[in-house]
Amino acid sequence: MTGYNRNYSDQSSRPKTNVYTDGASSNNGKSGARAGYGVFFDHNDPRNVSEPLQGPRQTNQRAELTAIRTALERTDGDVVIHTDSKYSIESVTNWSRNWENNGWKTSSGKPVQNQDLIQDILDLARNRNGTVEYNHVKGHSGHPGNDAADFLATQGAKMHDN
Repeated sequence: MTGYNRNYSDQSSRPKTNVYTDGASSNNGKSGARAGYGVFFDHNDPRNVSEPLQGPRQTNQRAELTAIRTALERTDGDVVIHTDSKYSIESVTNWSRNWENNGWKTSSGKPVQNQDLIQDILDLARNRNGTVEYNHVKGHSGHPGNDAADFLATQGAKMHDN
């Protein structure tokens, strides 16, 4: 597992909350796509989330980022966010530094996609009393926490049909 750490506080000796996040989108990238997101803390934890993605852009990447934002909104203190989305991790750790410095433009001068969600995540991480770590887990590999988040995300995407 690869860990990405963005410390926004030096209180790293406290217990850390582990949370698993995932996004799902049927027909991703096509007309009629329906996305959802899942946030999994533990079995029967009231902070678990299974929701349809809101808004017109129904993509897996937006669902993944929304799950991370939701996890940060539902936690205090030190947190480790486990996700199978390398895109999300890179967006909020490495790439965002250059994007912020470049006025939220890519190296080719185009606007950064999902800037709204990425900025929300950065703000939540910077304004919390604790650290945020991102840990990449391999998707669909039998990891219980990731599988639970995937199930919640898939169920969230299905809620569009209800």
